[in-house]
Amino acid sequence: MVSSIAAGLLFLRLVFGLTVAAHGAQKLFAWFGGPGLEGFGGFLEQLGIVPGSRWSWVAALGEFAGGLLVALGLLSPIGNFLVIGSMLTAILVVAAYFMGPGGSEQHVYSSAIDFTRQTHETLGVTVFALVLVRFLWRLMDITPEDPPMKPWMRYSAKFVHVVLYGLLIATPVSAIVGAWLEGHPLTLWGLGNIGPMLSPVHDLGLSLADLHATLGNIILWVAGFHAVAALFHHFFLRDSVLLSMLPGRRTSSSGAELHK
Repeated sequence: MVSSIAAGLLFLRLVFGLTVAAHGAQKLFAWFGGPGLEGFGGFLEQLGIVPGSRWSWVAALGEFAGGLLVALGLLSPIGNFLVIGSMLTAILVVAAYFMGPGGSEQHVYSSAIDFTRQTHETLGVTVFALVLVRFLWRLMDITPEDPPMKPWMRYSAKFVHVVLYGLLIATPVSAIVGAWLEGHPLTLWGLGNIGPMLSPVHDLGLSLADLHATLGNIILWVAGFHAVAALFHHFFLRDSVLLSMLPGRRTSSSGAELHK
């Protein structure tokens, strides 16, 4: 039974990985009737992603190399990567929060704070990308066993995780969509301007910008509560919850339950 499951997972990994790699090869090498980097770059510029030549390299190489890594199984085991990715995400969220320009639209997009805004947007998009990668990889990976805890604590932890995932996705998306609706491009370090890719609806864009600021405040409170709960488990309940969040630490299925 185990060998059948392993064979099925291997087949799915090969099909998925090689399919993604083939799509990347179409863009990177013009194989399989693909457009190549020049054609793909032109397509990206039509979408408002400039410079297309630079973005085409990033997208095509990432797709091709990522697909091969998946097919070869070089992304596993990923448990430690996911933990480290969570910590990196938390650091970037805090950095993006404090680098946020804030204020009116005129202030946010004034040339005097281009550096601050560009850094904030780059950090925000990086957080968004890390969350998507983590979410997709957790769908493919075997979820580690939860440390022993009371049922209400386990359900509360899962609820907070869902809320955090939602906030980590909604916060950058509201900023990106809001900027485009206001008629402003997204500006990233090393990649230039992206968009706007949506027809301007200025009032809606302003509303989304306000929502983005509110979500940014909420996510810090939720993340702070999450961190306090982990410390409470470690210093007061003296269980393994906090240790299980560190790289290289997995909860043993044979561990004794601390709460009956």
